[in-house]
Amino acid sequence: MNAPVPRHRRRAWSGPAPAVLALLVVAGGVVAATSVGCDATCALPQISCHGACADTASDPSNCGFCGGLCAAGDTCSGGKCVPPLCSAGLTSCTGDGGCVNLATDTANCGACGTACTAGLTCQSGVCAASCTTGFTSCSGVCVALATDRLNCGACAVACAANVSCVAGQCAACTGGYALCGAACVDLQNDPRNCGTCGATCFSGFCANGYCL
Repeated sequence: MNAPVPRHRRRAWSGPAPAVLALLVVAGGVVAATSVGCDATCALPQISCHGACADTASDPSNCGFCGGLCAAGDTCSGGKCVPPLCSAGLTSCTGDGGCVNLATDTANCGACGTACTAGLTCQSGVCAASCTTGFTSCSGVCVALATDRLNCGACAVACAANVSCVAGQCAACTGGYALCGAACVDLQNDPRNCGTCGATCFSGFCANGYCL
């Protein structure tokens, strides 16, 4: 009696399941697709990145491509990493997240794209020539903030009538002094303001408001 012939046994596949691309077809063509893998099935525009679905156009951990990691705080837009919004006092003028100070940036002085010409600097958002020591540019004009009644201590800070600017502070004249221009003077004894503002004694002497 002949011995029975052994049958070949099928071996079970032990490797990972192959990925399959499934296409959705409707009346005339492919309109959508899904990426089917061993552990992720993604609907376009998402793709499988390391076993998880990700949209590379907006995912900061997969920005532009799988594994494209944006810096901390950045967002992903259009597949590009975008820095966070500008902090207080800064404005984005470049369109790529770059922040500038409109008060001091000579290429964007006061407004995006407003550049100062050669030799001028951006001061408080206005293009102006550099002022000498003790003076500050206010609306393009160099003024002394310590004594200027219209810009006392800071640009556009004006003192009230009959109040002078002393050391950058608006202060009324006291002790018998009167306001002449931006200074408190003694009309009784000041030879340049004798009796009234601007009255000059050619002798150089003033007493009791009269030139001697």
